[in-house]
Amino acid sequence: MPITTPGSSNFNEMLNPIIPVNLMGGKGNFDDFVGVWENFVPESVCTELIDFFKCWKENATIANEERDLKLLDIADASTEASSGQTQFSSGHLGRRDLSLMIDNMSVPLSNTVNQYLQSCVNHYCREYQALGSSPITSWSIKMQETPAGGGYHVYHYERGSFNEAARELVWMIYLNEDFDGGETEFFYQRRRIKPSRGTVVIWPSGFTHTHRGNLVLEGTKYVVTGWYYQQPV
Repeated sequence: MPITTPGSSNFNEMLNPIIPVNLMGGKGNFDDFVGVWENFVPESVCTELIDFFKCWKENATIANEERDLKLLDIADASTEASSGQTQFSSGHLGRRDLSLMIDNMSVPLSNTVNQYLQSCVNHYCREYQALGSSPITSWSIKMQETPAGGGYHVYHYERGSFNEAARELVWMIYLNEDFDGGETEFFYQRRRIKPSRGTVVIWPSGFTHTHRGNLVLEGTKYVVTGWYYQQPV
């Protein structure tokens, strides 16, 4: 379900935020145009999302072992899941993870994520009020499982092609912290954000915030992520 910032044409149709913006107070930290809300999403919600992913993965391989085990490696014939290792010619040296589109598979989980996310993006747009001049909407929730040795190793930014030009903001929620490594590293800001369970991060999608996902050294990292797009007005 799409969610939209205040002031846009369909503001009244959005999901209600968990906390209204006037009560967000000091819950967020803003530095280098990166908004961070530490441990904002409850542990129970994070666990439910991870359990959903694990259940899907287990059932997919059991339901059609020959076909789905292959898809879990290359994921080139599925609209719901994908493997990052085919994105770059360097294979695992470029990217290694497995992703699933939660918004296409679970409306209740999508609604829950969007309620917490709405509180944070409202807070971000209040901090940076220039964003109020154009409505932005998020409609995708991409969940990623990154094993040891995995990550999005190539520096990139989210508005890096013509097809992605409408991306205004990037958001990410770390779902666990029982792993080593896996920081989100911003190149020009010389900054690394260490994942902690339930922490929400929002940043601009342009080249100024070129970033990468650092190597997961041990354990498995889980996040949900997506983008806010400019709406045509």
